[in-house]
Amino acid sequence: MRMGMVRKDTRTHYTGTLYCTKEAFDANRAELRDITDKQIPETTREKSIAREKGDLRENSEYDAAKLKLAQLYARQREIAERIKNVVVVREEAIHTDVAGFGTHVTLRSSDGTESNITLAGEWDDMPEENIISIASPLGQQILGKKTEDRVSFGGVDHTVVRITKAEDLFGHYREHHPLKVEQETERTDASPSLPTLSPQEA
Repeated sequence: MRMGMVRKDTRTHYTGTLYCTKEAFDANRAELRDITDKQIPETTREKSIAREKGDLRENSEYDAAKLKLAQLYARQREIAERIKNVVVVREEAIHTDVAGFGTHVTLRSSDGTESNITLAGEWDDMPEENIISIASPLGQQILGKKTEDRVSFGGVDHTVVRITKAEDLFGHYREHHPLKVEQETERTDASPSLPTLSPQEA
């Protein structure tokens, strides 16, 4: 049963250690490379061409390229900073004694209704499918809980009744972001991995 969770309770901008699956790491690394090697150079050229067209006060092409470039640099910085703190979690490293990254948690409300939540990292989360980030407010409430522990959210008390390995999480990113994963595969085949972009592993 879906829980109708509010998005603000399941998404957050987190600046600490970022746990993720290898697919999510690879896809975000591919995006960083694409921004750095392709999009920024192309947009810089577009900006230069637009500048040559004359009065910048009435040059919409220049303004658009300038704005796009600022957005690309911001996204580049964001991914680069997050990658420094990435820990890639392998499926075999998942433990089910407590709720944590890669676990599937079944909760039972006070009226007996059961709901299921999968705990993941912010690069893997998909709240609409009840895959939530461990860094989100709701994820933080569930993180570390054991069977029979209680969690309260939405004004309702819930009891943890089961904690199992979320085997479907590994491969889930590929299913929902096939293009990003495909792009990373193509780039990896074409060139060696950059050592500065290698994650830690758990």
